[in-house]
Amino acid sequence: MRLKLEHSKANYASYGLSLKYQSTALTLDHTSVNGHHVPMHFALQDQTSKDYGTSIAEMKKNTKGQWGFHKFYFEPEFKGGNTGVEDCVIQ
Repeated sequence: MRLKLEHSKANYASYGLSLKYQSTALTLDHTSVNGHHVPMHFALQDQTSKDYGTSIAEMKKNTKGQWGFHKFYFEPEFKGGNTGVEDCVIQ
């Protein structure tokens, strides 16, 4: 995540971001944030799998001081529709 200070104000922040999932690059280039709550739209670059969706994440530091997030996601077409939760640590 890279803060776009010129497009941020108070608790509202704009970021450029990239994400990898199991060594697979996802299409994600920006998000807007309110406090520690981060919405994300994501998609695998290979669109034939229909693996794309939207999530809402809460950013927080773990016990080792590393930033990460807990997120809930919805994929409307992947495997006939899919939801779940994930915990990720920023590398």
